Amino acid sequence: MGNSKEILKTSSSLLLKKLLASTVGLVIVAIALVVIIIIGVISGSDGNGNGALIGGKALPESVMQWEGEVLEAMEKHGVDESHLLVLLAIMNQESKGDIFYSNGDIFQSSESKCGYIGCITDPIESIDQAVTYFKGVLLKGESLGVDIPTMIQSYNFGGGYMDFIASNGGEHSEELAKEFSMIQVNKNSSYNCNGNTDNFRYPYCYGDFTYVGKVMAYISNGNVVGDLENFGDFVAPVSPMILTSGFGGRNSPGGIGSTDHKGQDLDCTGGVTPIHAVKSGVVSHAGKAGGLGNAVAILHGDDIYTTYGHVSRLIVSNGDEVEQGEQIGVCGSTGISTGPHLHFEINVGGMWGNQIDPYPYFQN
Repeated sequence: MGNSKEILKTSSSLLLKKLLASTVGLVIVAIALVVIIIIGVISGSDGNGNGALIGGKALPESVMQWEGEVLEAMEKHGVDESHLLVLLAIMNQESKGDIFYSNGDIFQSSESKCGYIGCITDPIESIDQAVTYFKGVLLKGESLGVDIPTMIQSYNFGGGYMDFIASNGGEHSEELAKEFSMIQVNKNSSYNCNGNTDNFRYPYCYGDFTYVGKVMAYISNGNVVGDLENFGDFVAPVSPMILTSGFGGRNSPGGIGSTDHKGQDLDCTGGVTPIHAVKSGVVSHAGKAGGLGNAVAILHGDDIYTTYGHVSRLIVSNGDEVEQGEQIGVCGSTGISTGPHLHFEINVGGMWGNQIDPYPYFQN
């Protein structure tokens, strides 16, 4: 095998020298290099120092650098390679592959091995323990007949979540995750989000009920967590609809706003302009939401949410069913805000986080 590799290497070198010796050859080589670069950009990087592009979001190089070690551990423990991206996305959620931030436990595997945080400080040991634990999750999940999102959430919640889902239809949903979290909170009052009622998890303070969405954002093909292609048109959340700050990078408004904007800001008159639901759905949150101040989140089905922030007055409550165009609140400037406006988001795969640019859905 070694001789074959040397022969191939020598032949390739001679062919390259001949190509470079002629004008036509130079053109061929140049075209080949351009093709290679394009393929690399499409399949291997997002052009900003990030790693593999998966489901529209790129895993950072700090995670992708461990791909070989994760594959090695998977082979060692008999875990199929088809689960590689799931494991890498879990690592990203736990530590982004940063050995300094995680003190070496890049998968946050200590609790599954020792029952407490901090017993693992070696990244290779962390990977080995994570793959071992995940194998157990897969075996139990398959025996119970639950779906993959349930298995992913159980990495955060623990194996008991799979038993809970198995007795509640076998399929994960954020509402069931909240219910399970509250059961654990009622068992142990120390799960209280450190008393911070502005924490997005409050009062579901056991684990992170949005964990699945955060992981799936890196492994979904766009249909696993929400069929946005067939989502349809929105109606305007405020009228007139005047965009004051778009999605993505920007200068920090007043030095207090985000420089990586996760939604759209729309102009309004505080305490006057009505806010309308862009699509029909069920209100999943109506109340305080950290920097968004008073906010409304609406579930439109298939794990697709819209969020309306900085509301001055809420008109709906949790659990309310709303129709497209129905008023849900009044525009304001609550939370971290430099003046009256509506902050609008589309969230895929979970109520908080995993935002996408709303702009295309208002084109008509």
